[in-house]
Amino acid sequence: MKKIKGIIDRFEEGFAVVEIEGKTKDYPKDIFPKDTEVGDVVYITGNKVTVDK
Repeated sequence: MKKIKGIIDRFEEGFAVVEIEGKTKDYPKDIFPKDTEVGDVVYITGNKVTVDK
């Protein structure tokens, strides 16, 4: 499965808006760790998210 690198742009109504290569994509907020913040670099693989703090 492909690993996607992105940056948290903002949170909206249960979604995390992630910027990936200049475009944004919405992901369900509940797949992100609770301490994820705007500006964090994240790696998304399927429904698993890791944060690069």
